[in-house]
Amino acid sequence: MENQINETANLMADQYLAEQTNSSDDNSSSGGSSPCSVSKDQAYLVYKFLNTPNDLLIAGMTQMQPQQLIQFYRKLAIQLHPDKNHHPKATDAFQVVQSAMESAKATMRASKSGAF
Repeated sequence: MENQINETANLMADQYLAEQTNSSDDNSSSGGSSPCSVSKDQAYLVYKFLNTPNDLLIAGMTQMQPQQLIQFYRKLAIQLHPDKNHHPKATDAFQVVQSAMESAKATMRASKSGAF
């Protein structure tokens, strides 16, 4: 399933960048300004997390050690935050990761308290 998600995200990122290239070519020929640029990696991450089922994302997060989870989340938050990633759907992807993080933390707390 992960390979399918990655392939889909890659294709969607390529399509988005092609549309942006065509759009910026149209804007530059008509004297308009170009939108903030989005790298392929940024577009890929947005589409990857928008297309990953939430339960799969939470399951992966709950398998991490707490310190790994914090590092993973911080890295993604920086890469997906709308102030850093100017993709139009970056806010949605950021919220998906943020929601999954909260669910993973709650699951980890519940399993930890249930063990005692």
